[in-house]
Amino acid sequence: MRDLAVPEFQDMLFHYARKMPFWQDTHRIIVAKVTDGMAAAYRTDPWGIGFRTTHFDINIGSRDSPTTCYILSLEVAEHQRRQGHGKAMVACIEDFCKDYGCDSIEVTASGDVSPKLYAATGFTRIKDGIVVFRKPITLK
Repeated sequence: MRDLAVPEFQDMLFHYARKMPFWQDTHRIIVAKVTDGMAAAYRTDPWGIGFRTTHFDINIGSRDSPTTCYILSLEVAEHQRRQGHGKAMVACIEDFCKDYGCDSIEVTASGDVSPKLYAATGFTRIKDGIVVFRKPITLK
């Protein structure tokens, strides 16, 4: 696992986010150091506060699992759905996590679409009721 300061972590995530086919220079990455790791948010809203926009939020590390990346939120705006944006964001997160040194990605999925998205991108369901998926990743 890399030990990066916030600016280096942000630069590294920018590197992967810019590879997404819908990336625009108005998009933002917001990063913060948290108690047990790092947190990051990607927003298509230039102010970084919009909900109902295409975005994701991740947290890397926890007391129980310091090498796991948790997808806290991933949403595609209605007018951008069915264009591969969700899969592109999952791929971005996975590529970033491989380079950062995570050994798995975990997400709690809800709704009708997101469980299908995670299953289609290689995640395995690990809990029922609240739908939790995990994907082990091979380090670079």
